[in-house]
Amino acid sequence: MYYNIMNIHDFIETHRKGFDVIKGLENKFEYYEFEKRFINHINDNRFSITKKSRRMHISTLLANYVAWQLLFGKPRIVITFVAGSIQMSRNFNEKVYKAIRDYNINIIPEHRTQLEIILGNGSRLRCVTATPDSFCGWTSDIIIIDECAFIEKLGEIMGASTPTLDTEGKLILVSTTNGLEDFYRVWERSIKGQSDFKNLSLNYKDNPRFNKNEQWFQDMCRALNMDKRQIQSELLAEFATWRPKPNKSVKLQIRVSEEMLYDMQIMMSNYDISDYSKYVRKLINDNISSLKRE
Repeated sequence: MYYNIMNIHDFIETHRKGFDVIKGLENKFEYYEFEKRFINHINDNRFSITKKSRRMHISTLLANYVAWQLLFGKPRIVITFVAGSIQMSRNFNEKVYKAIRDYNINIIPEHRTQLEIILGNGSRLRCVTATPDSFCGWTSDIIIIDECAFIEKLGEIMGASTPTLDTEGKLILVSTTNGLEDFYRVWERSIKGQSDFKNLSLNYKDNPRFNKNEQWFQDMCRALNMDKRQIQSELLAEFATWRPKPNKSVKLQIRVSEEMLYDMQIMMSNYDISDYSKYVRKLINDNISSLKRE
């Protein structure tokens, strides 16, 4: 443990930096209320799930949270960060390292690679890609799965990672939405109270950098080609349910051989069938009556 323990919010407010997409440079960010809600959400709950829109700087917040845990958390804490690609894992490792150095430039990790940081107090950050064997042989105090809606077979990853948590360990799921796959199912179960996960939803309206600028929202919608599904996911943090209307002029054509028609007639004549099936059989009979069989 280094120096005096800092409150998590004081630490983030003092040492939170990242790339400002509006100013186009690295900048110290103001610490907003929605960000404090997010930190409280992941810090106070053992199992947490957060769905978010883009440009909420959640990955930077996570990096600051991890840096704080490494510096002031339980002795010899082990944190595992899981991402869908090796580059995302490396980027996160770099953000955590910068947050630690910003706190005290004299803190030199005892060991550091592009995917791991070990501090002199024994605390460790592991950054891995989303494969089940990434958890073999490890026990983690905190597991963070970032942008997990974009991770294939998330259910398998959760199944492999959860048993490796310490008895009081945390599992943190964070993602932009992406269809109605595993992340959606975990979210729905949390909403219905069918799991231990506590949920939080954050979209651009929660961010004072954007919610007072309606023109920004309109510009982003145009940048997304007014695609309703992308707007739902990227800006509103909603699970995209809108589908384009099908082209009614397109008809499905099925080619059925004479043998298939004959076999279907024989099969259907041997069973009691519903009204719908009778209609189908009539269509088959109409076609089969024109066939000549020996």
